[in-house]
Amino acid sequence: MELMDYVKTRFKPDVPIFLDELIVNGVSRTYIRQRFAQCEKKGEIARYDNGIYYIPRQTMFGESRPFFDDVLSQKYISNEHEVYGFFTGLQFENKIGLSDQIPVMPEIVTNRESTRRRIVTLRNQNVILRKPVVYVTNDNVTILQFLDLFRTYPEYKVQENIGLLKKYISDNALSREMVQQYLPKCSEAAKDKLIESGLIYEFI
Repeated sequence: MELMDYVKTRFKPDVPIFLDELIVNGVSRTYIRQRFAQCEKKGEIARYDNGIYYIPRQTMFGESRPFFDDVLSQKYISNEHEVYGFFTGLQFENKIGLSDQIPVMPEIVTNRESTRRRIVTLRNQNVILRKPVVYVTNDNVTILQFLDLFRTYPEYKVQENIGLLKKYISDNALSREMVQQYLPKCSEAAKDKLIESGLIYEFI
């Protein structure tokens, strides 16, 4: 099967295709990159950013394009098989109702980053990446995301929003065992906020 035929059977329109993750038996990465470049010139496939392509489709407003958040999530947070990161900072605060501020830059903790903090650019937008305190998986992502909140969230805001934080613990069935396993990996400031707020006693 020709490479592009294979790609079109594997990927739906508007789904980001990351060339550094695309593995085709018997086909070299060099050939894959060359073939994608050729097909882009023919209009068979479109380039979203360096090393990221997608199959476009025609809409009443013109040619389609993947949503930025979808590309960002698939690259650094999760795909259909696994979870390897999570949004943090204002993005997470917005999600659970702790803030209505719009982050200047999305901030992500991901297994795909090896430094404490790095800024990357995706389609001309800056994104902050951080390495996790422990490897992120489907099983621990909710507790790690919650604990990471206390790294920067002010103590007075913890008290102001204690009800929402208790609700998150309950809704996600966060357990004492989870806290005992992962809290020691957090900063002293995060530990102190969780304990002094009384939230430490809310875990089931």
